[in-house]
Amino acid sequence: MLSFDLTLGAAKNGEDIEYWGYTSDNQPNIGSLTGLQPNTDIEHISEFRFEGGTLKGGKDTRKNSTSLSLYISSNQNSYQKVMALLNKTLYVTVDNVTYNLRIDSPGKIHGDNASYTCHVVYTEDAEGSEIYKLSDILKQQIGQTKHFSLKWSDN
Repeated sequence: MLSFDLTLGAAKNGEDIEYWGYTSDNQPNIGSLTGLQPNTDIEHISEFRFEGGTLKGGKDTRKNSTSLSLYISSNQNSYQKVMALLNKTLYVTVDNVTYNLRIDSPGKIHGDNASYTCHVVYTEDAEGSEIYKLSDILKQQIGQTKHFSLKWSDN
């Protein structure tokens, strides 16, 4: 399990897509993450960011697509364990409600074994999905600090 406090930030990217949550390695930096308590081999979170809006691209225009982008780092000895962990179902608990997030394809996980960083994207197009519910609630609470617990499991 991994827990932290996150002060939710937001930024516009053009007209159609808005980011909210936390990022420290991209411009603009948004939000802040404090109190990281890792009970896993994850050592650092540089992004816990939601993205949503209308995605436009040729014939593929999808409305209300929502994704959670998670960038983390580990050390050389735990990198492979962290990559295996990220392939499991993620349970995010905030405000005493737990959301079940799954990866819809193995191509949504990327690792860099030179820097021991990992990037995973959880995506869902349906408005009633768990990720949509979580992101929608958080989007309405920009500027507030929330306590998050993340747990990965095979179930």
